[in-house]
Order: sequence, then structure tokens, then C-alpha cells
Amino acid sequence: MKLCALADSVLATGKASDVAAIGVDRFRLVVARGRLFEGCDQAVLDAFDGAIDHLRRSDVRISDGSLEPSGITDLAPVDPNTRSRIEAGSGLSAVDYLEMARLRRQLADGFERSMEDGEVYVVPTVPIVAPTTSSVSDPEQFRRTNALLLRNPRVANLLDCPSISIPLPSRGLPVGMMLIGRRNADRHLLSIALRLEGILAQGDRDGLGIAGEGRI
Repeated sequence: MKLCALADSVLATGKASDVAAIGVDRFRLVVARGRLFEGCDQAVLDAFDGAIDHLRRSDVRISDGSLEPSGITDLAPVDPNTRSRIEAGSGLSAVDYLEMARLRRQLADGFERSMEDGEVYVVPTVPIVAPTTSSVSDPEQFRRTNALLLRNPRVANLLDCPSISIPLPSRGLPVGMMLIGRRNADRHLLSIALRLEGILAQGDRDGLGIAGEGRI
């Protein structure tokens, strides 16, 4: 996470600066329950909830909330590959495009206004662990799996705000927790992510059983 923050600093300012120096004494995580938790593998839920429990015990302020009031539409349908997504837009008129862009801007502005200072939303980065190649050999199954893999990460893109994924302690395939912050607050979000990553890593080293299933 620190290397990611340093790379971001160089790209944004041309200089490498320490993101840990940014004050993040007052922030609150909002667990965005709702459709972004639908269809989650149990292993993902176990790792996510275990991490949330550990962060609570470490005095991180956490509350339950939802992204639903922000007016997020159904993000489930998605084409199976990049080419088909590009081709799907070939019949879109300029008027339709401008209207969709206007509605997206309204949605992003509404989301930003709804966020309180220091508030960060958290959801599973993706709802399922990495699938096997054989499990997505059927085209229809591929479409369903692809939709799940893309669903949560593209929310921040839609809302025009920064997000970052923190790896979670897990006894199986990799699982992540995605933090979604306010627009143009990238450095603040990186600093929060760095702090949370340290708390979770320390808990895992101390054998606190924060991966959920099989907790000590």
C-alpha cells in the first residue's frame, strides 16, 4: 500500500511524499450493506466480516449504511468481454450519450453531497473468489461470473470517486476490502487504507483469527 501511495504521489506531483503524514485521526467506515453484498461467496463474507470485527476492536469507528439512497441503478448486467461492450455502444446516438453523461454527473454529485467529512464506504472488492477456468467455460456462466467480478469495482468509476482495495487475511484464495472515498480525496483515502492495512496485518500476525472461518 505504501508503494502504491508513493507511485500516486509521483504521478500527481512529480515528487515522492509520505502519505502516512496526512492526518486521518477522524474518519468513519460505512459498511455499505445491500446489493453489493449479494451473491458473495461465504469465504468472502467470512474474511470481510472478520476484518470488520477486528477493526471495531481496534477502535476504528464503523457504522452500517447503504449506497442505495444515492440512486445507484442495477449494475448486474454486463457483457462477457470488452469487444462486445464496445460493439453494444455502436447504436448509441449523440443525444443519448449526452443524456446518460448528464444523469451520471447528477448521480456522482449527489453521492458526494451525501458523504460526511471523513466518511469512507467499505464493501467486498469482488463478491467471489477467483473462479477456475473450467467453471466459466460455458458462455452463460462466463457472463454471470464476469458480471459479479466487475459489479463492485465499477461503482466508484460510475460515481467518479477514488477507491482502493486492501488485501484481507484469508485462509483460502485472496479476498479484498474496497474503500470508496470522496471525489478528489485520493491521498486521504490512501492514508486511511495504509492505516487499516497495518491494523489488519498486525492482527493476523498476532493470530487473532480475523479471517472469519476457523477463527481462534
